[in-house]
Amino acid sequence: MDSEGKLTAGSRINQNWPIEPVSLADEEKANQIIRRYTDKTFSYTDAASFAVMERLGVKEAFAFDPHFQQYGFKLSR
Repeated sequence: MDSEGKLTAGSRINQNWPIEPVSLADEEKANQIIRRYTDKTFSYTDAASFAVMERLGVKEAFAFDPHFQQYGFKLSR
């Protein structure tokens, strides 16, 4: 909500989808992932997502990006 109590696009997103911050440990893990998987074209965003998902115990992703499956997550579409 904004200062006048009106819903904004961002507040609606936060109400429906919790936003998990990337921790320093997640960033370090993302760098390890990129260094380990040199045969893949994982972006830093991919690797940070993988690190957060692993930390949270997420096993499945709703994604069209094949990198999630290449890393080992089950894809839901």
